[in-house]
Amino acid sequence: MSGDGDDSSGYGEPTVMREIAEDMGVPADAIVEDPLGLDTYASCERARSVLGAESVIIATQEFHASRAVWLCERAGLTVQGAYPPVTLRKGTVIGNLREPIAAVKAWMDVLSGRQPQG
Repeated sequence: MSGDGDDSSGYGEPTVMREIAEDMGVPADAIVEDPLGLDTYASCERARSVLGAESVIIATQEFHASRAVWLCERAGLTVQGAYPPVTLRKGTVIGNLREPIAAVKAWMDVLSGRQPQG
């Protein structure tokens, strides 16, 4: 579970994701948290270089899935992407609007070889 461990929710994204996964029946010992996955690029790079992953499954929103899969492939991971049915909410609209800018940032991160923190 990769995300901002110090986000505005006060709980941390990986912790919230862990709780949801455990509620769905995923065994606690099958979950690894990465609180320094501050953006998608960092999550993919850290999965490989810090956590030693070779293969990942990206569970995200539809608008984000192709960029996330692409970034993980660039990081040298075998990757599958999955997303739930689309629901029209404020976050979905905002996510779709910001995705072109995020895609440009992703290209810049890959081309520069940026090293994520941690």
